[in-house]
Amino acid sequence: MIITNYLRTLTELYVLTYYYELPIMTPNEYMFNNYKEIVTKAVIGKGKKTFIDKFTFLKERVIEALSKLKLDDNERVFRALKSSLDDESVQVKINAIEALMESNHPKAFETIKTCLQDKDEEVRKNALIALYNLEGSDILDEVISLPVYKQSLKEEAKYMIEEYDE
Repeated sequence: MIITNYLRTLTELYVLTYYYELPIMTPNEYMFNNYKEIVTKAVIGKGKKTFIDKFTFLKERVIEALSKLKLDDNERVFRALKSSLDDESVQVKINAIEALMESNHPKAFETIKTCLQDKDEEVRKNALIALYNLEGSDILDEVISLPVYKQSLKEEAKYMIEEYDE
């Protein structure tokens, strides 16, 4: 827990110093100087969207790093990737789908399958490709035959069958 908090603090320090050109301080100095107040002052005038965009970028990189570490049997990593599927950012969701696909976790298939109902078409498409890579063409037939899936996803499944059968 202490290591996790320290890493979180280091991550926050990186974002603060790099993106908001704040003075470089040690974690203890930031804690002593109430770094949240420093952040608030730094963000004023830059807009909330810019601040959120920077953290979205950071989340994307963290998910990529987790997938490269190959922590397949780590439940905390799996839960973190699973919760990333609910993120507002489409790219965070897509990165999480790819990381889950590469994870070899026993629940990866069913977890990714929930993304076939996502509101974003790119997320649905990437989920379909990931599921195809995990289990083969059975998922394509299922998407085409079941009425719960959107027409655009059914068309993507048909296209994939034509493309991969050649």
